Amino acid sequence: FLPKRTMRLCPLKCPLTMVLLALTGASAFVSPLRCCRRRAAETSLRSEATEAITAGVEAFRVATTNAEALEAMSRIAEAIPKGETFDFADPIPSAFKVDAFRALDAKKDLLSTTESLDLFRTLRIDLDPLRTTDLRAYLSVAGIVGGLLYGGALAVQWFLPEIFPAVYVFLALVFFAPFFVTFFLA
Repeated sequence: FLPKRTMRLCPLKCPLTMVLLALTGASAFVSPLRCCRRRAAETSLRSEATEAITAGVEAFRVATTNAEALEAMSRIAEAIPKGETFDFADPIPSAFKVDAFRALDAKKDLLSTTESLDLFRTLRIDLDPLRTTDLRAYLSVAGIVGGLLYGGALAVQWFLPEIFPAVYVFLALVFFAPFFVTFFLA
């Protein structure tokens, strides 16, 4: 009853179809032509955005004045696609965005005006929203720190159970303090 071209399922290529299938629990027929056209448009926009961001980062790396750095950051900000362009998938891979921001962060001492600093903060939000660049050192040892704090909490619970609730709250604050400082004070 359906035309031949709509008989193919296209769930792995189309995130919207995967969500619909997951929510309804039923099979769905999707036109592969419509799905593939949208996928091709997303791929085209993704490659254009990554090329423009790469060019902006390279211009920022060779910048020697605040004006050159501001111009390069403006190009990067213009190249970042906004959320309404894509349905579910992030248009630019997270690793690429974090690497681009790390390149900017390496030369942030070049920025001297409030306009350039504000644009740098905007790019931080767009490229590294979880601030992994700032937390890189702590995240590399967070598992060890968490394990040591957990072992200390177990020892306190075993030997001094009456003060365990206070110690537990204190150790949780100690573990999450770098995150709080990074997100709220930096």
